[in-house]
Amino acid sequence: MRQWHKLILLVAALLVVVLGAGSTPTRAADASYAGNTLLDYGIPADVIEVILNNSTASDGKTPAAHGETASTFTIADVEQLATVSLADVTFKADGTIASSQADDVVASWIARAKPWVDNGDPLKQTYYDITGAAYGQNVDTVVTGPAGTLAKKTITGYNTQVPEKVAVNFLFQIVASAKAATRVDLTGVASKITDSMTAQALIALFQTNRLPNLHQLVLANNNLGDLKHIIFDIGGTTVFAVTPEQNITGLDLSNNNIPTIPWGGQFPIEAKLTDLNLSGNTINVITQPLKDLLKTVIEQNGGHGDVDGLTTADQDSITWLLTLVNVTNGSIGLNDSLVNLIMQEFPAQISSAAVERYYGQMNKGTAEKILETIKTGTSVIPNGDPAANYLDIAINGPEAAFGPQSLQLSGGLNFTIQMASLPKPASDPQAAAPASVAYPASDPFMIKVALWPGSRLSAQMDAWQGPTAFNASLVFTGSATSRTDDDPALTLTPGQGGQEFYTNNSPGRQNEDFRYGQPDGNPVDLTIDPASVPLIKAGASYSTTIHWTISTSIDSTSK
Repeated sequence: MRQWHKLILLVAALLVVVLGAGSTPTRAADASYAGNTLLDYGIPADVIEVILNNSTASDGKTPAAHGETASTFTIADVEQLATVSLADVTFKADGTIASSQADDVVASWIARAKPWVDNGDPLKQTYYDITGAAYGQNVDTVVTGPAGTLAKKTITGYNTQVPEKVAVNFLFQIVASAKAATRVDLTGVASKITDSMTAQALIALFQTNRLPNLHQLVLANNNLGDLKHIIFDIGGTTVFAVTPEQNITGLDLSNNNIPTIPWGGQFPIEAKLTDLNLSGNTINVITQPLKDLLKTVIEQNGGHGDVDGLTTADQDSITWLLTLVNVTNGSIGLNDSLVNLIMQEFPAQISSAAVERYYGQMNKGTAEKILETIKTGTSVIPNGDPAANYLDIAINGPEAAFGPQSLQLSGGLNFTIQMASLPKPASDPQAAAPASVAYPASDPFMIKVALWPGSRLSAQMDAWQGPTAFNASLVFTGSATSRTDDDPALTLTPGQGGQEFYTNNSPGRQNEDFRYGQPDGNPVDLTIDPASVPLIKAGASYSTTIHWTISTSIDSTSK
């Protein structure tokens, strides 16, 4: 069930001010290779541009936004990145990453690459080396330093007498040189490699344990298959290798045609994982290494493991999965069919935490079966437990259980900007830009909302309309109780996706009143984008539309 309402905002009497540009990231200290560009290693400009447009610096901006180009982007710049991506990334309004998908330029370039030959011409053909000797060239002590591969611009592969110029190997070495990076996204780089053994061999060129600050590694959509070549033939000492000091908490292996974690396999990257994504893989066997992996992530580390493609239905597997379904300090993601199979097999053993977590996936029969065990006193859930409310939702639908959701808006937000209040541009073009000024809203604005458990109220702002180009953000602030406990501020910027305003995390229907603006509401401030200020006409009026949306993960009718 989705509802939306609009609120029109008006901005009047705006004047012009020009502010300076932001600073650029500080470059790393010079070294024997720090000033080398990625072009120097045979990596084409269009592949480099993918990195420039989808990676981020410490300030959340992309290298492209800082003015970097393929001809200027160096290894020193890579070392400063906060996130590195060879995939196409979608950013949220706050600058964090919402999603990513394979980039066709990168995937096609890697798919066209050929295995190195001694008489190869790197000016005419892109090469890689995935022989055993090549992986030893990726460790930090061999890659770095004045005699390292990055300084020499060649590696020593299977033929120790012939230096190799293998651009694909160097791409992975350079990405693994991002010492400051907390996230590396390799989504789809091998997606056009049809042979899974070759895909595994290429991904294994990435040496994960070279990145001391890495928290999240994304390897989705790479046709990795059974993982045996990485784990056994290559030895698991590259892409799945970690140091004791690393704190890698997120690993995305989704949509890789992985049937299971192979028997006898070691998976050292699992040590500190709290977010494991194996979704989109049709997993048909629960091996002991897969059990160990999930237990480490969910039970030991209190995290989440998503295995929504798990299809096994044998009794031993269902019995084992029950323990993970019932955990309170972590969670396992399963498909609807398997959730209902487990719960119908053991209705009296399903915990209250499991009901709250999976009620949205239950069918009516499953919920009724669990509820019956509660009523008869045979369930581990006692009578009067809030779990009965969630079961009621699964049986009758949320509206029958809680009543309708609703959203009412009243009042409006208006801003009048006086010329004297605007910051003046710095007289020295090199001087720092003047501090931005927040303009408070006049007039009261009220939001009244009734939400089901788990339902969310979000807001999205359209582009501003007026006689000239105009751009500004709105910041809703106030006490922590006005919105959420952990983030009371909400910033709306035109053209960005819907932003969470409030979520009902209680077990029941929640009624909330939010007051903003004058005379007694929480503040709403207008911040004008300096880039649009020179185009604004004095005395002009500008308006925009905010779309308020209630969204819920619960079906509005019974299943």
